[in-house]
Amino acid sequence: MNFKNLNNFIFDLDGTLLDSSKTINPKTLQTINELRKQGKKFSINTGRTPLIAKKYIEELKPDFPASFCNGAIIYDYQKNEIISKRMINSIDAKKTHDVLVKEKATFIVYTPETVFVRDFIPNGKWIGIMTDTQSKVEDQYKANVKRMDDNFDITKEEVVKIVCIIEEVMGSLENIKKELNNLGDCYPLQSNGAILDIIPKNTDKGTGLLYLANNNIISLEDTCVFGDENNDLPMFKAAKYSACMGQARDVIKDQATFVIGSNNENGIGEFLKTTI
Repeated sequence: MNFKNLNNFIFDLDGTLLDSSKTINPKTLQTINELRKQGKKFSINTGRTPLIAKKYIEELKPDFPASFCNGAIIYDYQKNEIISKRMINSIDAKKTHDVLVKEKATFIVYTPETVFVRDFIPNGKWIGIMTDTQSKVEDQYKANVKRMDDNFDITKEEVVKIVCIIEEVMGSLENIKKELNNLGDCYPLQSNGAILDIIPKNTDKGTGLLYLANNNIISLEDTCVFGDENNDLPMFKAAKYSACMGQARDVIKDQATFVIGSNNENGIGEFLKTTI
């Protein structure tokens, strides 16, 4: 295929479209907007929820619906509405919450409207990073972040994803993994070495992509996806073409059609400029 005939480009955020400072390279955005004038279209497929990706959604302005929470949410930026969502059922949510509390793990509960956090380590790194990041974000992009306490009732919330911070578990990580592997309709997905996502079964970045194809929003034949981690592999498999960031591990690179520059080297922008 003449790669200049590719029409749809879908980006993971962290480690891919975003550099290490959590910023989209202005040169990348410039190249994207130039290609838009030629009819090319762009969107997102991320493990983040729309709530904590607001700034990047607004900067990229996806041309067609984007996939969030590893395929659990499909959000249409053009219409400003969630067009598909899969929730974690209340039984699995409570089981997950209870084992994370029991093992004193730092964890985050995401709903469409709120981010709930809890940690047991004084001055924990991850919650500190989230708090610091939110303090620097413009007001219109801030997420509603609340702390959980012993009275928090997760069964009353519409939960789309739960994240366990692996490096901030005071109890037994093995017990957490054992319990989470026995959930009814959810499963743990380790997207990188630091976090464990708990999401609905039969949901991943590949199913998010297939939703778009099955609803005639895109054709997978002229689509290229971009990623850098384990949770990107399902969309690498679903799309005809895939590009892996240069800083990724070899096991991820081996699954991609292209290996491009790193996220800190305008890898996406240079690839688009020279290939498309």
